[in-house]
Amino acid sequence: MIRSINMIFSNPGNLIRNGYSAFTRWRNYSNSRKQAKNFRDAVIKENGGSRVTSDMITSMKSEMKERFGDDGHWPWIALYAELRGEYIPGWLPDDHYAFQFLPSINRDPGAVLSTVKTYDHRLFQGFAIEPLALRISGSWFLGDMRKIENEDPLRYIRNLGREIVIKRDKAPSGKGILFKHSNEVTDNDFKPGYDYLVQPSVRQHTSLAELHRESVSTLRITTYLMPDGAIEVKHRTIRFGVSKDRVVNSSGLFVFLNDDGHVVSNARDDLGLDRGSEHPDTKYPYKNLIVPSMSIAIQHCKEAHLTFPYIRFIAWDLYIDETGQPKMIEWNARRPDMWVNEALIGPLWGDEFDSLAAG
Repeated sequence: MIRSINMIFSNPGNLIRNGYSAFTRWRNYSNSRKQAKNFRDAVIKENGGSRVTSDMITSMKSEMKERFGDDGHWPWIALYAELRGEYIPGWLPDDHYAFQFLPSINRDPGAVLSTVKTYDHRLFQGFAIEPLALRISGSWFLGDMRKIENEDPLRYIRNLGREIVIKRDKAPSGKGILFKHSNEVTDNDFKPGYDYLVQPSVRQHTSLAELHRESVSTLRITTYLMPDGAIEVKHRTIRFGVSKDRVVNSSGLFVFLNDDGHVVSNARDDLGLDRGSEHPDTKYPYKNLIVPSMSIAIQHCKEAHLTFPYIRFIAWDLYIDETGQPKMIEWNARRPDMWVNEALIGPLWGDEFDSLAAG
């Protein structure tokens, strides 16, 4: 005992680091479980009452204690049950997914690379959208990484004469995105200290434009690299805008798809709540939607994942161009949100992952 105390005080840095780590862990889990409670309250209000009984909660706590050694995960499982209308053993609580499971399979520096949008076209050549220009470390480059030296970079961009999309590196998904015509670009669009990607504004397939013309409908496919080297698809959705939204993340509406690109659900919002069988603006019936080239999109995601096997779980955001070709908008390995999918179509992670998740 005395030896342990001496060791602690002989190296106070370790004490501070360990205390900070424990506090950070407590804070992360506490905030996550409060979030689950708030989400659950919103779902209960929408549904006009709770679908979860006290006996269900007792079973949830028992399962969490047995699987993860902590019954405190139950608020996430209760939220899932409110959405699903039943309790299904085997669900992965989102706090465990975010703070233990995902970091154990998506390690840095590989995971953080997915936030560096200016590198996507080099990492996934031919799959990612080719940039028109990039500002990296204060210097300007063309898409092929040749430095822009004999022309003012802003004049070069203005002379493109088309609508462009400006994206900031390391911004949250759907954030830091600006749509504007190239001849209106100014220095204020590129803040000091950040790297930027300038892309062409793309056109989607006509069949998807019928759903919502103001935004480019985004296909999300998640892939998991299995221990045997096979790539498994965890889920498929397409997200679309409403009203005048240009960025689909701001609307929060999506539908689930099967491997053939057919819609298999009503629209859901970011809380997983049912938002009906037709688009709120265009009145387009979701059941009539078939995503073109779905099998090709899945295959491209699997092939791209195998070119970067340092990460085991990736969320791919794609669009389908006018010719029916899938192209990558961005990829996410840092923190792909999965809790709504886990609740509505899960469990997505089998028992064989419990030991890995607990690591």
